[in-house]
Order: sequence, then structure tokens, then C-alpha cells
Amino acid sequence: MRIATHNSATGEAGHGIISWLATPFARCQSKTIQEQLESGCRYFDIRVRNTGRGWIGAHGIWESKRSIKSILSEINLHGRCYVNITYEGESTDDFIDKVKEWITAYKNITFCEINEKKPRWHNIATINNVPRKDNFLHLEFSTWHTLIPIPWIWKKIYYGNPTFNDEKFTFVDFL
Repeated sequence: MRIATHNSATGEAGHGIISWLATPFARCQSKTIQEQLESGCRYFDIRVRNTGRGWIGAHGIWESKRSIKSILSEINLHGRCYVNITYEGESTDDFIDKVKEWITAYKNITFCEINEKKPRWHNIATINNVPRKDNFLHLEFSTWHTLIPIPWIWKKIYYGNPTFNDEKFTFVDFL
């Protein structure tokens, strides 16, 4: 079974009142990273932001209590896994430097894509041989999914139970 999770860090506890208020609109996972690993997940989509508390998991205005270092360390300890990193904001030199650091530090993780919500470098094709993409899905406001951004509602309406197989990873909300 090849399981991948979308917005993987949103299963972690949020930090502060704003994150608590944003949770119904931002949460795409009900399981922590450890619980996702125990459920068989081996591919993670992790959104990040640099704050006064350091690099943390993020999704919109939601922020995790856990640091990205802690999250990536946990994934790395589990063995061979895959991660996409998306920067929640406009790219900075700090982001590129941090990605290079993560690629070097976490040898059991294959970093598959580096994405940016607001790409700044159009001339950088790779970061340490990892493809840098600026193909982040931008909101186009033509569907109810965009106008009512509550992931658990769309899970109930559109998905039943995802079908997993050994040929490709299937990214899912609420594993």
C-alpha cells in the first residue's frame, strides 16, 4: 500500500488562538505524523513557515506547535520516506538555505519537490538536485470547494474510502 497525506502536519496540535479558530478550515489530517507513519503513510506533503518560534508546520493562517525539525526528525527515524515541502508565503533566502540544510540532515528522506506559494526565484530549477516547482494550486473561486474551505466537509462529500495500491502513492485527506 502506498499512502501519502496532503497537508500532513495539520494533524499536529495548533499553536495559539488563531490556529485554534482556523483549525476547521485548515485541518486536512486527524492523525499526527507518528500516527500517519503507523498507518502506513510514507509520503508527506508538508507546508512550512518561518516564525519567531522557528520553522513550523503551517497551512494558511494555521500554525503547528511542533517545529519542522521535530517533524522531519520523526519521519527520518522511521526509514525511507518521501516529502514535498511547500513554503507558505513569499520565498526568502532563509527558505532556500533551510531546505538545503534539511536535504543534507535527513538522509532517510527523499525530498521530491520544493514548492512556494509565492515564488520569487523563477531561474532556480533545483535545490540540491530536488526540483523546485512553482505549480502551487492558486485559488480561482469557481467552485464551492474554494468558497467554503472546510476540508472535512469535502472529504465526506467527494471521497468515500481511497483505494491504495502498490503502483503509485495516493495523497489523501483524513487518512
